[in-house]
Amino acid sequence: MRATSSARDRTPASTSRQILRLAVPAFGALIAEPLFLLADSAIVGHLGVAPLAGLGLASTLLQTGVGLMVFLAYSTTAAVARYVGAGRTSDALAVGRDGLWLAVLLGIVIASAGWIFAEPVVRLMGADGEVLGYAVDYLRFSMPGLVAMLLVLAATGVLRGLQDTKTPLVVATIGFAANIVLNFVLVYGLDLSVTGAALGTSIAQWGMAAVSLAIAAQAMIGKELGAGTVSEEAADGDTPQSAAQQIVHVLTRKMIKWGAGFGVITGALLAAVGPFIGWIFTSDQQVQAAFAAGLLVLAAGQPIAGYVFVLDGVLIGAGDAKYLAIAGVVNLVLYLPLLWWVFSADLSGGAGIAWLWAAFGVGYLAARALTLGWRVRDDRWMVVGASRG
Repeated sequence: MRATSSARDRTPASTSRQILRLAVPAFGALIAEPLFLLADSAIVGHLGVAPLAGLGLASTLLQTGVGLMVFLAYSTTAAVARYVGAGRTSDALAVGRDGLWLAVLLGIVIASAGWIFAEPVVRLMGADGEVLGYAVDYLRFSMPGLVAMLLVLAATGVLRGLQDTKTPLVVATIGFAANIVLNFVLVYGLDLSVTGAALGTSIAQWGMAAVSLAIAAQAMIGKELGAGTVSEEAADGDTPQSAAQQIVHVLTRKMIKWGAGFGVITGALLAAVGPFIGWIFTSDQQVQAAFAAGLLVLAAGQPIAGYVFVLDGVLIGAGDAKYLAIAGVVNLVLYLPLLWWVFSADLSGGAGIAWLWAAFGVGYLAARALTLGWRVRDDRWMVVGASRG
């Protein structure tokens, strides 16, 4: 009854403050890896089109690899948060340690394979000539940092589960600043080109991993459901709900509104600055035009992205992994025909970039919005207790 009573005593204002306390620093930590790649692109872009193209191709592969491993953060967050909410701190820390060891093992295996197979994989992506050389160099010398990034993902998951989102933000901020300094020194000072950018990023990522070895929605919802028990009090004809479930409903509605609203704001900002910032990454006019076209389409999809990312955090925090896996397959089935159309249309330049981003930023995210929205239409995903079992 203690957890139920404390949940009922919370006011909307205190709930809002708690969301902001966790969400603002979590957002800063979340965008660390994309910012690293943006910084690398801005620094390398002034070396020429070929180095920028090679870095872009290699960074796409890296982002995909890190994205596939993001479960190290998400699954750890959900498990740790549930145990913390249930008062089982020792079990929470044990789950965290397991996640860190898994990150090390996966990182070593993937980094080794990436170094060995960098050239054939990049060739398979269509690179040749100068672009091939630059892409292979960046990919290979980014592999040491991949191990560190997986460690950071797992450590961030543990910290989020413990409702500490400030530490990952501090780590990400310091790492981003160090990355810029290192890249300038290695790329321009030591004339190491894209290799210097990859090495600088790897060094910064290992610094982040060392400090970390020490997503607000995931932590809060996992904790609330872990602490909750189903109450016997319910209105006539209603399904009994725990006070924890009621709090989760409030949190979910608030975060959906904030996520979509933030998407509108970021979309407007991207649309406003998109045509004017291409020069930061390259002096080539055609590349700048294609960059601007891609950003405009990306801006249009931001409100959908805000909605989707909130529901991602909600269901991950609830430990609803089975449904998320099934929904992921459904989304992929819906997305592949769009990709095939873009490929078969043989588009180029700004039009090609715009349609590619439209397929992902609008089509794919719309499919995700439908499958995630369908899941949260009722209470079946909200399982209270230390585990979903």
